[in-house]
Amino acid sequence: MTPLQVFRDTAARLSSRERLLIGAAVAIGFVVTAVYGVMLPGQIAARSAADRHTRAAADLAEARELAARIGTTSTLTEGALASLVASASARGLKVIDSQIVDGVAVLRLASPGSIDVLVWAAEASSAATLTSLSITAAREGGVAADASFGSAS
Repeated sequence: MTPLQVFRDTAARLSSRERLLIGAAVAIGFVVTAVYGVMLPGQIAARSAADRHTRAAADLAEARELAARIGTTSTLTEGALASLVASASARGLKVIDSQIVDGVAVLRLASPGSIDVLVWAAEASSAATLTSLSITAAREGGVAADASFGSAS
């Protein structure tokens, strides 16, 4: 006997009420499978894709804005460098080296403590934009600091 014949024989032995109940159970099973197995996962995937697209668009806009900021060329003058050196000396920092490299003021400093360097950098950043600050412990005690400044925007 084939499976189809077995199914027909089994269905023939059922009463009409039993066939109706089995048909309703199969229909409900089909609807539940369609909703929870196909429709809802598809909607969740679509929402997730839309969220990822929105986040990616925001990230791209931010990256373009940052690239535009980087692309603007602004240079510091020797006068601005002299002002930074003077403010560092007035704060009690020892200026080891100072120069302008590609429009950016680069200072190498020595100080007894990192707090003095941080306070000076915060004050100096009002005149020029602090682009990088690196503070390391010096072998002879105290700290050595490298600071780079671009022009204020």
